[in-house]
Amino acid sequence: MQKYPWIKWLLVLLVLIVIGVALRVVLAWRDLAGIARVVDIATVALVSIWCYYGLYLRRDRLWANTQRSYLAVSNVVWVLAYIFYVSDRITWTVNVMGIWSLVAIGIFGVWLIQVVVAIGHPIAGVARTVILQATRLYVVWFVIAAVVLMLILLPGSLDPAERLNYRVSFYLVWSMRLATFMLSIMTAVLGCYTICSDLTGRQMFMLASKPVGRFQYLFGKWLGLMLLNIVLCTIVGVGVWLGARLLSQEPPPRPITQEAVNNYVITHNDVLAARVTAYPVPADVAQLGSMIKSEFDRLKAEFPGMYPDKIEDLDEARLNELRGKAIATWHTIAPLGSRAYYFDGFKPLADAYANWIARQRELKAQYDQLIAERRNDEALAVRRQAEQIPPPSQALKLRLKPKYSNNSGDGMLHMVLRISGQVMQLDPMQNDTVREIPIPLAAIDQNGRLEVMIANANVANREATHKSNIVFDPYEDIEMLYSAGTFEGNIVRGMIVHWVRLGFLAMLSITAGTMLGFPMACLTSIFVYSVAVFNSFAAESLANYTSLDLKGKSKWDVFMAVLQGIWDSIASGDFVALLKLVAKLIGDSTLLIVPSFGYYNSTPLIADGRMVPVELVTESIFFVGFIASGFCLLVGWLIFRRKELARVTV
Repeated sequence: MQKYPWIKWLLVLLVLIVIGVALRVVLAWRDLAGIARVVDIATVALVSIWCYYGLYLRRDRLWANTQRSYLAVSNVVWVLAYIFYVSDRITWTVNVMGIWSLVAIGIFGVWLIQVVVAIGHPIAGVARTVILQATRLYVVWFVIAAVVLMLILLPGSLDPAERLNYRVSFYLVWSMRLATFMLSIMTAVLGCYTICSDLTGRQMFMLASKPVGRFQYLFGKWLGLMLLNIVLCTIVGVGVWLGARLLSQEPPPRPITQEAVNNYVITHNDVLAARVTAYPVPADVAQLGSMIKSEFDRLKAEFPGMYPDKIEDLDEARLNELRGKAIATWHTIAPLGSRAYYFDGFKPLADAYANWIARQRELKAQYDQLIAERRNDEALAVRRQAEQIPPPSQALKLRLKPKYSNNSGDGMLHMVLRISGQVMQLDPMQNDTVREIPIPLAAIDQNGRLEVMIANANVANREATHKSNIVFDPYEDIEMLYSAGTFEGNIVRGMIVHWVRLGFLAMLSITAGTMLGFPMACLTSIFVYSVAVFNSFAAESLANYTSLDLKGKSKWDVFMAVLQGIWDSIASGDFVALLKLVAKLIGDSTLLIVPSFGYYNSTPLIADGRMVPVELVTESIFFVGFIASGFCLLVGWLIFRRKELARVTV
């Protein structure tokens, strides 16, 4: 104890906290709220005074002065939050505590990563210089302040008259988009600056004299940026979660309406959730095969000589085209017709519901027996036990977006729905709009299969059925959703995906900084990152840019067709087509190298209450984190290892 006096100080601090918390629990249990509040104030005051005393004893250390400032700000924030709480301004209380909590995460996180990289390894030393450089330039603190203010102020800018689930979804989309945009700009600018400043400021002379390899130097720069982004992504994740939870808990309008209750339920079950999608399958695989065969026979009769005699002789491209048409036909329902769709994979839900039913029947039998034996007290206990066992909480929802192939007079769509043989009444709905229909777990059969029969008919007046097909876009307009995780877990997985994307941008900006000046390096890295973000849109635009028929072809076939088109254009002298084909070749080559961030994007999934799958996380880590970032590192190292840092002058 004498050798380590801080142990005695720490023990006293722990005793003060334990006594304060224990008294608070006891007083709250005895319903003494006033005295409990006094104990809270006394505990915070005593703990703060003891912390000030400990920092005073270590006043000769620089970190003690810094920690004393943080403690003073924390006390001021606590006093403000307590005043707002006593004044019954709960929203202000949570906002004040939330802002300071996010700032505290940033301060503690930056300190922690500085401790982690202080291990004496060359790579860790380079990473430490990046972290210190970022903090001394106040870049990190500025980004933290901007992100925190944006996350806290954005909910207040939303229209309170809008439906709650729409507002929460809007908040999730734009908070994550704006926050990750700010982090992307910071990563690109800081990554380029940390390399270019070392080269132009001659700091590389000192580093070159130390036992630090150039590969270690580049990797250390990237590691420092990634550690900073861990802290910043944590702040964004916690801030988005806190803002969404606060927005979802706002008081309902008075008087409370059924619509407000429904919006609250939808928000918590469908938006702040992690739902998995199941798509329909035919009752029999042969059903889809027969549709493909029928489509083949129709085309062969309509276009004689263009198709072989047997379907087995078709090439892969035409077979895929027929398969797509057959699936589209299967998702089309003729007037007064019907179609059966089956959803598989719900065996765990069926077993859970069956176990609950079996348990309820067992308790009901016990209750009846006890009542027959006039053991009323025991029967009442069994009844309470049965009431306390809730049914499985998993919620199934059928998501439909049907549309007529031609417009109806009133713009309303009529159809009949039958779930596992039970007809479900559906009100007319707007054409081409989304509807989510709750499905009872009892509708799932013992094999975990659910049958959904949809009929294109006006149940109120069969003769008034609109003479138009009902069309569903495959894999988009008809799907089954069920909860398979938590909103918090979804946020964590989503932020990991964004962190990996920032890792690619960090390595890209470092690579650009090794061969370009600071302005051009920033522009280049941001441009390539933008190409990655809009990769899917660019690929679709390039596919329609030329007059070649490339639909359904593999990437190799597309490449060979473009080369053949370039040769034909040169031979015919069609320079306009030649320029288009060259542009497509360059664009496709670029898109092949740059990862598609339209695919590795978790924001739409989180905002729609869809689960961010583990497969997406692992794919992003492998393809974006290892392949794409590793390729940038290799290019940067090959350039940097041959770069002349200084010229010998005589």
